[in-house]
Amino acid sequence: MPSEPDRAALAHATDHIARGLAQITRRWRGLPGVSAILSSHLTEVQAIEDALWSILAIAIDTASGDQLAQIGALLGEPKVTLSDAKWRVMLHARIDANRSAGTVDELLAILLRFADAGDVTVVEYFPAGILFTAAALTGGFPPARIGGLLRRAKSGGVGVQLVAPASGATAFRFASADDVEAAVGTGFSDVTQASGGHLAGVY
Repeated sequence: MPSEPDRAALAHATDHIARGLAQITRRWRGLPGVSAILSSHLTEVQAIEDALWSILAIAIDTASGDQLAQIGALLGEPKVTLSDAKWRVMLHARIDANRSAGTVDELLAILLRFADAGDVTVVEYFPAGILFTAAALTGGFPPARIGGLLRRAKSGGVGVQLVAPASGATAFRFASADDVEAAVGTGFSDVTQASGGHLAGVY
């Protein structure tokens, strides 16, 4: 399911002035005053067209820097420690979650942005529970954020849980001896939750 409208049928008109002048009737054609007045108005029309097109042309896959940050702010999906490439995947998934009607298929489509179909199982529990289990996640995305997207996408009154492992490179572990060890990626987190090891479990 695409997360953005199809822009293939749209075209940026860059010739409003020429097209407008071509529509002048024979009675007024060739009069410098009429052409000048009309051109001045059509110049403003062209400026509006150009401005609107520049906004329309901004998409998740083409935006960067402040443009991408603005999209993330509008969607409520912060970057935190993600790269721009991973953030774009997360933003697409957030749009899917915002549009979701809460069906199992829609939730599964969101999860499959971060996992291969063969690694995912889905179990529905009566009366209103869904358990997703991912044997592995691709791309190193934080499973807690994926679980948060699934909960946002679910219907009201439905319980959704994601069981996923932490990768070996980021799994939490204790020090190997009694002495203190500095391990930013595998130890306890700081107050900003921007570092530290990940726990495998339910999200």
